[in-house]
Parts: sequence; structure tokens; C-alpha cells
Amino acid sequence: MIYWTDKVIDGTRAKLPFHVFIKRAKSNQTNITSMLDAILYSKEVFQSPGILPSQCDRIVSALHMIQEPVRDLLDITARIPSPLSHLRYPLIRELHKVDSLLSDLTLLIPRFRADSQTIHQPLEQRHDIQRKFDSLVQGYKDLSRELTMLLEKAQFAGAAPR
Repeated sequence: MIYWTDKVIDGTRAKLPFHVFIKRAKSNQTNITSMLDAILYSKEVFQSPGILPSQCDRIVSALHMIQEPVRDLLDITARIPSPLSHLRYPLIRELHKVDSLLSDLTLLIPRFRADSQTIHQPLEQRHDIQRKFDSLVQGYKDLSRELTMLLEKAQFAGAAPR
């Protein structure tokens, strides 16, 4: 469904009304919170001694699914209601960091999978992936904190009389 808020006006995307922003941000917040478990599981897999090719495939699929709410949050944060626009930058920074880590992992894991079939579990690649997962877990925590703070301010600003 296309909402009126998705229309392009004079080359820029229209700002979202408070209630639409809050609703979509909370939905994505719920998705992000629930997907942290998948990230932690994926991190554990790469700490185990042997990784199966099917595990790599499932992890990459999960990372693509995890990336969807992050990118949606990037979209709605770019169209945040004007009274909150000055508050969006810490959240955008965390969103870009997490999006970049997810993209890196979706490129590194298939390469690791291919190399592990010819070389016995490439150690350097495994360590690089583990470091990225460590950074991703921290990034998700930071992202969650920034999103929570922004939503609290958005609810207060949206409820305030104008």
C-alpha cells in the first residue's frame, strides 16, 4: 500500500506525520529487538570448531532479513517530522554502522563458505567474521538505545500542543 507520505514533493520526500513515524519506528524496533537473538546465534556458530555450508547459507539469509528493518528505519528517519530532525543524527550514524556491518558479513560469509570447502576452515576469515559479529552486537545495542531515546522524544513532541 502506498501512503500519501511516500509522495515526492519538489524533489524531496515528504516528512512523516508524528503518528506514522512513531508507528513505523516502533514496528521496526520490535523487529530489531527480536533479531538480536539471530545475530547472537550466528556469532556463536562462528565461534564453534566446525561450520557447515548450510549454516553459512542460513546465516546469510537471516542477515538479509535483519537488514530490512534497518533500511526501513533509515528511510523513515530521513523523513522524520521537522521538530525532531535535529535529533536524528545519532540514530542515523548507528543505522549506517549496522547496515554496513550487515553488508560486510553478507559478503564475507559466502567467501568463507567457498574457501572452507577447499581449505580447512580459513582461520583469518573466521576471525574477521567474528570481529564483525562482535561489532554488530555492539552496534545493535547502540542502535536500540538511540532508537528508544528518539521514540521517547517523538512521543513527547507529538503529544505536546502545537
